[in-house]
Amino acid sequence: MKTIRLAVTKKCNLRCKHCYSSSTDSPHVNELSTEEIKALITDIAHLGFGEIAFSGGEPLLRSDIYDLIDHAQNTGLLTSLITNATILSLETTQWLKNAGVKKLIISIHGASSKVHDEFSRHEGSFERTKLGIRNAAQVGIPFHITTCIHHQNIQDVDSILSLAENLGACNVEIENFFPVGRGKEHPELTLHPGEKKDLVDRILEHYSERNLTFRLWGIPQFSVGLVKKGRTEDKSLGCMAARTFCFISYEGTVYPCMFLRKEGGNIRRERLSDIWNGSEVFRKLRGRKLSGKCGRCEFRELCGGPRCVVWEKTGSLEKEDSDCWYY
Repeated sequence: MKTIRLAVTKKCNLRCKHCYSSSTDSPHVNELSTEEIKALITDIAHLGFGEIAFSGGEPLLRSDIYDLIDHAQNTGLLTSLITNATILSLETTQWLKNAGVKKLIISIHGASSKVHDEFSRHEGSFERTKLGIRNAAQVGIPFHITTCIHHQNIQDVDSILSLAENLGACNVEIENFFPVGRGKEHPELTLHPGEKKDLVDRILEHYSERNLTFRLWGIPQFSVGLVKKGRTEDKSLGCMAARTFCFISYEGTVYPCMFLRKEGGNIRRERLSDIWNGSEVFRKLRGRKLSGKCGRCEFRELCGGPRCVVWEKTGSLEKEDSDCWYY
C-alpha cells in the first residue's frame, strides 16, 4: 500500500533531539492552509495512495486537525496519526476512534522517565505519554510505538520492547537516529555501523518471541535479515522512499522520505501527481541503478540500502552504503 506522511505543523510541545521537523512552540509562518491541505488530501487519494499519516510537530496542536482527518476519511484514505500522546485525552482518543482513524503512532524514546524526558527535553513527558497510551487502550484504538534508537540508548532496546509489549502496542517502529532537522545538533547520537548490525540482530532475535511486529526506519538491511530467516511475507520493509512512500512538509515540500532531504518538488508550484510521477529524484530512487556493492548485491531490489544515509554522506542517490555488513 502506498503511504504518505504529511507534517501539518511545525508546532510541538516537546523538543526531541532527533526531530526531523525542528519543531518549535509556534506554527511555521508559511504552513499550508486548511484548504490547501484538503486539496492535497484529495490529490493523494486520486493518485492511488491508500494511507495518510498526519504528523508534525505535534498534529493535535493544529486547530483544524479534526476537519483534516474527517476530510481524509471522506476520500477513502486509511488515516493514522503520529503523536507524542502527551495531550491525548480520553475525549480526543474517543473522537479519533469514532472518526475511523486506523491507528496511533506514539513516540517513546526510553523505558524510563529519566531517559525519555532527557531526550524529549521536557520533564514529565514520559508519564503524560503513558497516560495518553492508556487512554488509547481504554477506547480500543490500535497503537504503535515509535522509538528513536541512538548511540546513548541502544543498550535499552530490550527494555523499550518490553515496555511497548506491556502497554499493549501491536507494532514497534524503530527509527535509526539520523542527523536531519534538530538531529544535526546531536551528531554524537549517530549509531556506529557495528551498532546498527547489533540492533538488527537483536530485533531479529525477538521477532518471533514477542507479541509484536516491527519496522526499522533507515536500516533496510532488516528486510534482508527477515528473508534470510524465511520471513518472505515481510519483503516490503526495505527502503521504500519514492516507491511506496513519501513525505510532505508543512510548507508543501515533497521529499522521498522524512529522512531523505532531497527535494522532489513543492505542491504550491506543481501538482503532487507531477512530482510523484515526474520528479528526477523520485525516478532515480525507483530505478535502483545503484553503484558499488549495493549495485552488485543480490538484495538490491529488496533492500536498496539506506538512501538517506548515502545521500547525507556522499551527495549521491545511487552510491553504495559503505557501512553495510551483508555483502
